[in-house]
Amino acid sequence: MRKSLLICLPALSVLAVVILPVLSDRLDVYAVHSEVAADGSLVQTARVTSVAELRRRAEASGPQARVDSPVYDFGRLDPLTTHEHVFVIRNLGDAPLELTEGPTTCKCTLAKLHQRVVPPGEKTLVAVRWNTGRDETYSHSATIYTNDPRNRALRLAIQGQVRTLFQCTPPRLIFSRVEPGATPSATAIVYSQIWAAMELEPLVPSLPGMTCAVDELDPVQQEQLRARCGRRITITLPPDLPEGYFATQLELRGRPLGGSAETSTACELAVEGKVIRRLSVYGPEIDVYGTVDLGRVRQGSPARVRLLLKLRDPVRDLPVTQIRTEPAFLQVRVEPYSHGRSQELGLYYLYIEVPPDAPPFHLPPAQQGGIHIEFDHPRCPSLDLPVDLTVMPRDGV
Repeated sequence: MRKSLLICLPALSVLAVVILPVLSDRLDVYAVHSEVAADGSLVQTARVTSVAELRRRAEASGPQARVDSPVYDFGRLDPLTTHEHVFVIRNLGDAPLELTEGPTTCKCTLAKLHQRVVPPGEKTLVAVRWNTGRDETYSHSATIYTNDPRNRALRLAIQGQVRTLFQCTPPRLIFSRVEPGATPSATAIVYSQIWAAMELEPLVPSLPGMTCAVDELDPVQQEQLRARCGRRITITLPPDLPEGYFATQLELRGRPLGGSAETSTACELAVEGKVIRRLSVYGPEIDVYGTVDLGRVRQGSPARVRLLLKLRDPVRDLPVTQIRTEPAFLQVRVEPYSHGRSQELGLYYLYIEVPPDAPPFHLPPAQQGGIHIEFDHPRCPSLDLPVDLTVMPRDGV
């Protein structure tokens, strides 16, 4: 019985030395063949080949392409600058090596061949030119196609780090749970790894009442960022933000010290978060949409749920002035937290009860019942809760 193995033909030089001598000629392999199409693209196909054929091809004469150093790391460079590196390609075979420019991974990378045909035993140069762009990390490559059956495509890689011209870190400040009336602060850093000193244009708060304070960057933080200059920006939220989510963008614009307006550049700092409710309701019977699910209740069988109210306000007293319900037979009351620290913690219990003498009740799917509670509180005047409820007849559905 013949066995099969999957290999790739560009590795034939390794196979000839290490693997092929120990494999049986009776073994079949699925070998990946690479060819250059008429349009210059690289086409790869898998074919069944015997070990004997692979051994013959590995030992056959012909061109053999080798790159001295296929990866060039340029270290650290300034952004938006153009550079060039020369790669050396050698022909170690006994037939002419033919080379053709292939694609590059980025328009900012270009390759130029000094010589398209390399005689046996000689070498040629390939100049790769690139622009560093603005990203912190640069990693791109150029491809050179060859007529070496063992190495149809040579990848010439360029990589390195790009210095930061003007950047903000973190790029986003997130205030996840802002209590009503609170004025939390968060800090970001704007810096440059190129400018010796910077001028930062005045910041215009994009949320009413939001303040922006600018201070010199701490030397330790400056060293950690490899920055030559920088500023620390502290954002403080106003106490009167409405409940719910908020999001805004703050434009930061700077230039080198003494530079003209044409040398200025900008980056953005996102500020987002959520102001939680002043009066929140918690419990397993309330869903994410704020609806109280009382379920299906059989007439004559009382049902009661207890929810927890959390008041986030300097005034923790929450006297009830009026309660209205739909259906009207619902019994609702608010009581202080049972541990005697209701006003200190801002905690209250909300009881909702379906009495045993409640009549059959059902609303169409598009309608809901509800609970409306009014309080004598300066900033929390009322609470509205939708209700889902069905009261089934004693002897029916």
